[in-house]
Amino acid sequence: MSVVINAASVDFDLITNKAVADVTAGNRIVVFHLTEGFDLFKVEDQGAEPTAAFSGIGHFKVALGAGDSLAGWKIGVVQLAKLHEGSAFYAGRIRNEGSVSVIFKNAMPSPLLLDSRKDRTPFTRPAPQCQLDGNEVTCPTSDHPALKVPKEQRNSGRNIQNFLFHVLDDREFWSVLTAIDPQGKRQHLAHFHWQISHNVKFNWVGGRPVVASKNSTFTLHGKAKGPPPDADLQGLLADPQPPQFNEAADQAMLQSFRGARGPNLRENDFWFNNVPPNFFS
Repeated sequence: MSVVINAASVDFDLITNKAVADVTAGNRIVVFHLTEGFDLFKVEDQGAEPTAAFSGIGHFKVALGAGDSLAGWKIGVVQLAKLHEGSAFYAGRIRNEGSVSVIFKNAMPSPLLLDSRKDRTPFTRPAPQCQLDGNEVTCPTSDHPALKVPKEQRNSGRNIQNFLFHVLDDREFWSVLTAIDPQGKRQHLAHFHWQISHNVKFNWVGGRPVVASKNSTFTLHGKAKGPPPDADLQGLLADPQPPQFNEAADQAMLQSFRGARGPNLRENDFWFNNVPPNFFS
């Protein structure tokens, strides 16, 4: 008796809908998102997360011996996330009202972490993570990473508000279809690789931030059978343990924006050199 995964049948179907990287200013925050599934009122006023912007379905065929089942197997999508850039910069209305750097990437325990939650770790979805229909196993996953930053940041050195000028946010993801047999043997059957990047500058006009330049992208780098080949991912793929990316990122943001001055939070007496003369009008 045995359970045999048909390796030739393993694949991911990706559904991107209308996911496009964009930025929206609210009353108190500026949100960097993927458009599809984003509702500013729900995010800013109700504290909700955006709904799924895109989805994927991992699937494969399985042969079951007489009397066999998938009982005791754990099958789902394991996701890893790496933060390449994470910072927000603020400037005063005029040059001598200063500037503030918030480098929240510095407060992360590691740039590369498991991207799951306590109630479903190490997978992206709560149980059941997959379904068996005949001899076909399907495992859905979906996501909508978003970044929320304050529109204003206090410059305690100048004792005055500074205003959002520039945001850099670059996150890379690997979503991996994974099967774990009852003995704990782990098989990474297929994966897809994707990335979200924001490089956005603002001017302030009439008391509101207006996008001055934007390079925001949502990129599907591709899919392949087997695990991602990147050397730095292998340890976490072999043993996908917390800390979780979202929890660590939330803590890093809180520590950086509200913590003491240091490597995560720097307050300056004057503007950055690249703040334009018409930044605030």
